Amino acid sequence: MSGLVQERMASLRDDVPSFADMGDEEAAVVAALVRPFSAPAGQLLLRQGAAAGDLHVLRSGRVEISYRSAGGARVAVGEVGPGGVLGETSLIGRRRRFADAIALEDVEGWVLHGGAFEQLRTDVRPGAVAFTRRIGDVAVRRLRERYAALQLAAGGPSYPEPQDVALPSPTAPESAEYLRGLLCFRSFADPGMVADLCDGLRRTELARGTTLIPHDHVPAHLLLVVRGAVEVSVRGGEGAQRVRLAGPGRFVGHNGVLDDGPSPVMCRARERVVLLGLPRELVRAALDSPEPRDRALTRAVHEDVVRAQAQAERPMARTAVRS
Repeated sequence: MSGLVQERMASLRDDVPSFADMGDEEAAVVAALVRPFSAPAGQLLLRQGAAAGDLHVLRSGRVEISYRSAGGARVAVGEVGPGGVLGETSLIGRRRRFADAIALEDVEGWVLHGGAFEQLRTDVRPGAVAFTRRIGDVAVRRLRERYAALQLAAGGPSYPEPQDVALPSPTAPESAEYLRGLLCFRSFADPGMVADLCDGLRRTELARGTTLIPHDHVPAHLLLVVRGAVEVSVRGGEGAQRVRLAGPGRFVGHNGVLDDGPSPVMCRARERVVLLGLPRELVRAALDSPEPRDRALTRAVHEDVVRAQAQAERPMARTAVRS
């Protein structure tokens, strides 16, 4: 290991609080790929609408995150300081950037190029697995923070009682070909991985209006929507805000399965739905596993977290839903 890599390892752990707990293998993998960057106050680091590119980790300085609304007004989202990460959502989800990042003062840090991150997502070394999970955890935390902000705007927590709805008549299970065509499985290189994952999962059919995950409950499963649609909403004292409509190939229950804590949202069947339940233990084990199937599942789940966050930022998320 070169002296330069060792120096970067020490800097990553000493200067970036969120990386302080990195093990040697993870720190070595990242240190070999990151490059130093610096920018003067006022410089635009990330541009709203630009294609996903690099991941920035700040060692010093502050950066403002803001976006231009449809009407042209600039809306401040927040600030990122030392130890903060920029660009993880667009990098994970391969989406265009939703906001600008502008240096409020001189900044320094590390940059990981998008191509290097893509390599890490398929790298089976323990250090690569640990780092891709770490960046995914950042996206999961951002999603929980976004839902908390929407709940506060809706008047604070409100937890309506779940509704009991009669189950519909069961239908025939989906074919392996149908399951392989779901959006979440399209990046699985081997079709056999899909069958291996889905075999043995609990299949559930529920009627329209059924509460799948109540507010403030810890879900036991990450639910994959196979047919139909699930409405995800944040409930507050002044009503509710729909933050997502998850159709076939999307997951619900990210918060509470991928992180610790109860669900900040209510998930309810918008229409008759068919679901597959991935047990929390299976999902969490996959996040730390080097097996190709588990790496593909981790990628699919983290990309869906980013899609959920993007939907929560859209105007539909601010439409009141009364029930």
